[in-house]
Amino acid sequence: MSNLIVRTLTALVAAPLLIGALFVAPPWVFAVLGALTALVAATELGSMVAPQHTALRRYLVIASLTVHLLWAHLLSDRSLGGYPCIPDFPLLHTLPLLAPVVLTVFGALISMTQVLPMATASTRMGWMIAGPWYAGALPAILVLLHQQPHGASWVLLAMLLAWLGDTGGYFAGKMWGRRPIARNISPNKTVAGSLGGTAGSLLGALLVHLFLLPHVALVPMLILGLVASYMGQWGDLVVSVIKRSSGVKDTGRIIPGHGGLLDRIDALLLTGFTTWIFVQVMYSTP
Repeated sequence: MSNLIVRTLTALVAAPLLIGALFVAPPWVFAVLGALTALVAATELGSMVAPQHTALRRYLVIASLTVHLLWAHLLSDRSLGGYPCIPDFPLLHTLPLLAPVVLTVFGALISMTQVLPMATASTRMGWMIAGPWYAGALPAILVLLHQQPHGASWVLLAMLLAWLGDTGGYFAGKMWGRRPIARNISPNKTVAGSLGGTAGSLLGALLVHLFLLPHVALVPMLILGLVASYMGQWGDLVVSVIKRSSGVKDTGRIIPGHGGLLDRIDALLLTGFTTWIFVQVMYSTP
């Protein structure tokens, strides 16, 4: 109960700041917030997957931040935000296409500099290649989503899909949870919790439809809520696997009552991606 109180108080403090960054502040404020998210997420990821390898952790942070800046800036409409401090050289616009090859090569090479203990070398190499996309590109998707028409409302929707889903899953699991849904990953996650999470996400989709995006048809909105709910739950399980295999309870200690940043945005990274895909397919203009 004491931890729940701390979590609630933290949310009450953070919520107005997020709302202000989304709806009131200039677009670059949310863009900078996205970069800070990528920075902290990469730091926490590195501390779990390569706790004794300083060079690998530094590379993961630098590579993740680079991917984030490339995607959030070069794939965006400069008139809507992005990072105006980055010059608009034509050569830079080829980098998002080259980045997968470059990061694969450099991730493998940097991993070869610190291969001991050999039993886990392949896991570290995999994260040096995939980590920048997880910690860098997925937060950039939220920045790109914010730059769409009605972008602040779409980002808030992605947040509600994740966090109301998490809240619904928590209380439904506490009250009715019996059958584990992923025993080997997280025994406390249950079928009832999953259904409660879906109900919470659907509630978030309904609220945003009623108060912020009434021009979006209700049925597609609810379908988005349903799909994003399970994407968010998978995102939660992804971080659970990382933590369990790394022997840690939380990804960090940056947020009182919540643990690390990745503990709080694990579902949001995938609900944001799902929402961005929905907007691109349904509402983007040619």
